[in-house]
Amino acid sequence: MEHDGANSLGDHIPIRSTLVLQGGGSRFFFACLKAKTQREEITSIKLDSGEVITEESQILILIKETYGDLYIAEAESPKTTNKRREVLQLVDKRLTDTQNRKLEETPSEDLIEDIVRTLPQEKSSGFDGVTAEVLVARWDFMHVDCFRMVEKSGGRACC
Repeated sequence: MEHDGANSLGDHIPIRSTLVLQGGGSRFFFACLKAKTQREEITSIKLDSGEVITEESQILILIKETYGDLYIAEAESPKTTNKRREVLQLVDKRLTDTQNRKLEETPSEDLIEDIVRTLPQEKSSGFDGVTAEVLVARWDFMHVDCFRMVEKSGGRACC
């Protein structure tokens, strides 16, 4: 079976490469996609009843009725305010000496290891970029250094 010159694959390649090189097709489709995604204002709303509202004033009224309570700050009732005060008065505002000592204690090596093992995987907990997997994999070498850093910082965040 013979092919005439117009239908051969070689004849179509130069035309196709010309379109690709000029970028006309890609620019055209990009413009179409951009036009579809750019919406600066609501032009119509379809209600549950099927009615379509296109007037700007009606659209604004509908939006205000639907979402207005989200943006309007309402004053609290005196009853709610009094209840909140009563609850807050029941909360002890001071730490006991025992609670304070517990907060000042340096964490144990076991606690530090437990914390390191519960760090999110494939994430770096500090600015140095060392991931939890590296810390866990090399814990036998690093545990002494980690404990010293925590001890030196007084139990505060040191990384």
